[in-house]
Amino acid sequence: MERKHRSLVEKKPKYCDVVLMGFGNHKIQVIRIVRELTGLDLREVIALVEGVPRPVKEGVSKRKAAAMRKMLEDGGGTVMVARARKELTDN
Repeated sequence: MERKHRSLVEKKPKYCDVVLMGFGNHKIQVIRIVRELTGLDLREVIALVEGVPRPVKEGVSKRKAAAMRKMLEDGGGTVMVARARKELTDN
C-alpha cells in the first residue's frame, strides 16, 4: 500500500497579489475603485495609481483577488493577479 505524504503533494497557492498594470483613459474611475478597495487616503491612492505597475493588495485569497480584478477591469484598469510573494491575512 502506497502512502501519500502531505509534504510530497504539490499544493496550489492560496494567496494572490493584485497588481495594477495600467489605467488607460480611466484614471479617475480607477482611483475611486482603488481607494474603495484599499481604504488609503486620496494622496496615497493617486501616488499608487500614477506609479503603475504597483500592487493594490497583497496576500489576498484567490476569490477576493478575482473580485478585485473584476472591479478594476470594469472601471477601466489593467490588472494582473500573481502568486503572492508572502502570505498575509485576508484583509
